Amino acid sequence: MSGLGGRRVGVWALLLALAVCAAGLSAAGEVKPLEPLPEPKPAQPEPVAPPRAWQVPTEEETPAWAAPPAEPGEWRLRVPEEEQPRAERPGTGAEASPKDPPVVSALLAEALAKEEKARRENSPLKPQETVALYRAVVVAEPNNAEARYRLGLALARAGDPKSAASELERAVVLAPEDPRILTDYATVATQIGSLEKALDACLRAHQAAPNSARACNALGNVYLAGGNHEKAVEAYSLAVQHEPRNARYIHNLGRAHLSGANPKMAVDVLTEVLSLEPTCAEALNDRATAFRELKDIERALHDLHNAVSFRPDFALAHYNLALIYANDQDIVHCQRFKALEHAQSAVKLTEAKDPQFLMGLAEAYRANHQYEKSIETARQAITLDPRKDYQEQLSRYQQLLQKGFVGKTP
Repeated sequence: MSGLGGRRVGVWALLLALAVCAAGLSAAGEVKPLEPLPEPKPAQPEPVAPPRAWQVPTEEETPAWAAPPAEPGEWRLRVPEEEQPRAERPGTGAEASPKDPPVVSALLAEALAKEEKARRENSPLKPQETVALYRAVVVAEPNNAEARYRLGLALARAGDPKSAASELERAVVLAPEDPRILTDYATVATQIGSLEKALDACLRAHQAAPNSARACNALGNVYLAGGNHEKAVEAYSLAVQHEPRNARYIHNLGRAHLSGANPKMAVDVLTEVLSLEPTCAEALNDRATAFRELKDIERALHDLHNAVSFRPDFALAHYNLALIYANDQDIVHCQRFKALEHAQSAVKLTEAKDPQFLMGLAEAYRANHQYEKSIETARQAITLDPRKDYQEQLSRYQQLLQKGFVGKTP
């Protein structure tokens, strides 16, 4: 018994010593956890853990990029690809610095100074002028990573994402651990659909700068573009934890919830965006989409009217207003002339080049019993995009015309 008692005393002494040691280490330099997401009303659940994809994913974990996200419901309020996510322009926003400062030659320094001087004098260079400026440096110094990076950014801003991706990819080869270049390359690669390359660049950017909110946001963009809403929420959540008051990152988190069929959480998050940017038309439109899915038509209409008030040329909000006025069964909201007014505005603003906006106009004509115009407009949309559901809608309008349908909207 005395031997057993001695061993017990020894064990307790060891545990006590370990506790004292742990307390000393904590006092010396405690590593605090990341702050949770700001809590809009009602309170959000605890922030999710960082996505497993910080490590190179296995084949089982890699999303099936070839399979695009499912199309929204036939008349669901639209958040189109070009509006989702609210991505930063390449080269903007706070970002981590590379471990090794970029090489700025005399020629590149001269080009940078010229661009900066024009900006300070309120006469910034035109996009193509900036492209020519940095292309001249790249021609003279083809192995200068910073010069290729600047050329890639200039090409992206000039509206040439494919050429931008090509230059940024070369810059990545020359500076493989620069988080700025990796993140901006991932952003442009996502825009052109090179999601595997974008994912790889995001993971490498995170490895080079673990606390970079931009890298987390870019990763969320990749996952959202690939239809992996769960991982998109995780990545955006981490970006928001790094920069809790960045409205852009919070907005992307709200859109990920909305795309992932969680409209209640989307409302909470988008409400937080609007507390930071009360006149953000895109956030108002997205929150209206969530309210519509929650069957809260009054609030959806309120947000959409505010969106077009703050941004009269916002075609998407006009389109969404048209859908509500044309299709809602509540007699208070089914104001057909307003459906036609907003649908025509959306088509006019996009110069009749958006097939879904044209189908919205066709539906507004249908709500106003103008079936010939519905058929004509639907055919116009089908010439731009012969998708099956558009053709089914055209058949519906043709049947209504043949039946001579009058009276209550079908």
